[in-house]
Amino acid sequence: MSNPLVSVVAISYNQVDTIEPAVRAILAQTYSPLQIVFSDDCSTDGTLDLIETLVAEYDGPHEVIVTKTHRNLGIVGNLNHGIERTTGELIVQQNGDDISLPHRVASLAAEWQKDPDRNLLLYSKCDAVDYDGTIIHKDYIARKSALELPIPEFVYKELYAGGAATAYSRRIFEHFGPVPSMAAVEDHVLPFRARYLGDICFIDETLLHLRPNGLSWSEGALDRSAKRKQEKRRALNFRAYLVDLDKMSFEGKSAVSRYCRLQIAKDRLNNSGLGRALWSVVPKRQLKSILVKLNGRL
Repeated sequence: MSNPLVSVVAISYNQVDTIEPAVRAILAQTYSPLQIVFSDDCSTDGTLDLIETLVAEYDGPHEVIVTKTHRNLGIVGNLNHGIERTTGELIVQQNGDDISLPHRVASLAAEWQKDPDRNLLLYSKCDAVDYDGTIIHKDYIARKSALELPIPEFVYKELYAGGAATAYSRRIFEHFGPVPSMAAVEDHVLPFRARYLGDICFIDETLLHLRPNGLSWSEGALDRSAKRKQEKRRALNFRAYLVDLDKMSFEGKSAVSRYCRLQIAKDRLNNSGLGRALWSVVPKRQLKSILVKLNGRL
């Protein structure tokens, strides 16, 4: 039996310093048949030109498509743009600052094919490397988290699978459509969808090298500005959950919806500067009812 077609979506934005090894690693994948879509988000530093040069030099067996967004859309918009141009039943994500090991697609596809109707999202171990390729953080994603928990717990605990190391079944997008445009990142939303439709599979094998301080890796203490940005990203992801909840039916859905709205309301209050004062004077038992009332007014 022949292998099914797999697609890789390689997203990039102003990564001219890291894009060449990323592109060469994708083109060197051992799996076949493979479709590769390079989607650039209106880079201004020559990233797209370099991708086009490298692809023009490629004479291997893989189908290769190079495309760019009509305007800068951010990570989620660029990923949606690339996925819309794929035809494979399994879609592997690749960021422009990371390096896939040669057998990455083959390993992901082999695990997926064990039960393609249930294996909706797959992710693997990966190592963080510096710009010379030296490993600086081994097993950055080292083990499976609690991604098998019921949907309500999945949301309450804000579980995720790092997008840089993942692959997705096309069924996720057939059921839900593109990732909601307000989402800050994809690696909370897509696992949320996959958990609803089927299973999330962890592969106990290092298949990817992450670049530091890029699209897909960071560590260390956050300053106040970074913390506020992180809080805003959380709120945007809760908004995306609400969009997807309209296409879901499960026990506890109404409670999950209320929880998402509460988190959004908290962010609105904090953003307005009223949050800290409110939290200091209102008893915790009253906060939920107050937030529910304020949510539609802020």
